[in-house]
Amino acid sequence: MLNSIVRRTLSKRQSLRRSKFSREYCSKFQVSKTIKYSKDNKLWVTLDQDIATIGITQYTKESVGNKVLLVALPPKGVRLSKGNILSVIHSSFNAQSEEDSSIHLSNDLQSPISGLVLQENEVLESEPTSISVQDPSAAWLVKLRLTDYKEVNDLIDGSPFGTVQ
Repeated sequence: MLNSIVRRTLSKRQSLRRSKFSREYCSKFQVSKTIKYSKDNKLWVTLDQDIATIGITQYTKESVGNKVLLVALPPKGVRLSKGNILSVIHSSFNAQSEEDSSIHLSNDLQSPISGLVLQENEVLESEPTSISVQDPSAAWLVKLRLTDYKEVNDLIDGSPFGTVQ
């Protein structure tokens, strides 16, 4: 009898915590599935309650080169802080002349928000060039569970460089 009372009480407390979190978070930060951007316009972020999906913008796609060789991502379970390296993209540009073979680039992308990595885009391991396709939904890197909700306010509602995917 005592065990069932304890279980019901704990269950009520957990559901209250969840609903209080959702109401508090949604009212303070006006969470929606709209796209926000990092201040450097390299990354986009979509929010769904406390889950953030982070991907690269068209601006970043154009700056990484025409041949992506490798996309390094943090594995599931890693805690990222704002400003930590979120991804490293190794790429190359084709040279303008036959004398130059190619120019290799390494782009470090910093996380615009803090969170726990829930999922990484596993397609990018086997097909790193898929990040360069025009479809913005293919250009996502990771999904995070937010840990510092105030950092959402540091994101920009519209791209600082105009319309960007």
